[in-house]
Parts: sequence; C-alpha cells; structure tokens
Amino acid sequence: MPITAAMSKSVSSVRDGPSAPTPDPKVRDGAPRHGARILRVVGLLLVAGGLLSLGLDLAGAPEALLRFLYEKLLSGLDVPEEPSATAVDLVRYVALVGGILQVAAGLIVLAIGAGRAARRA
Repeated sequence: MPITAAMSKSVSSVRDGPSAPTPDPKVRDGAPRHGARILRVVGLLLVAGGLLSLGLDLAGAPEALLRFLYEKLLSGLDVPEEPSATAVDLVRYVALVGGILQVAAGLIVLAIGAGRAARRA
C-alpha cells in the first residue's frame, strides 16, 4: 500500500512526539494569577457580607435564631425552656467576631487588588 501525503504527515507527527504546551498567560510560576478586577469584586463581596453580618448581629438575629432553633429542635426533651446565657453570649460573640474578620479580609483583598492595579498601570 503506497503512503500518501496525509499518511506521511500523520506518521511524522507521531515520531516527533507531542508538542510543548503553550504557556497560559493567567499562570505564572505554577500558581494562577488573579487580576485586579477579580480581587476587587471578591473584596467588595467580602466587605458587603461582613457588613450584613454585623447588621444582623446588631439587630439580634443570631440570638433570635438560637432561641428559635432551641425551641423547635429540643421541644419535648428534658431541657430548660430557654438556652443558657453563656450559649447566647457565645453565639453573639462568634457572629460579631466573624463579621469583623470578614470585613477585615475584604479590606485586605481590596488593598491587594489595588496594589496589582497600580503595578499594571
């Protein structure tokens, strides 16, 4: 069977082996690079979520949720009518600290994004 031009080309490409992969412009040194715009969006979402958490904490939502779940999930069991003051305080402090940390993380991500945008300009 005679070798045609198409067969010859496919055989030579198999002999040469796979071609080297082209570098991805979004990856540098094996780690993905995130653009300033993406970091700005993530930072703004973190700040907005943290402010929402702090607002709900100021409105008393964590304590109300704890009391609601305590009443619904533990009704009929031999437990006190109300959750302990320690449990209520713990829920409130965790919600408050979580909101503050979320806002702080958002501000850090925004600062990193601003730094990358300034380096590109």
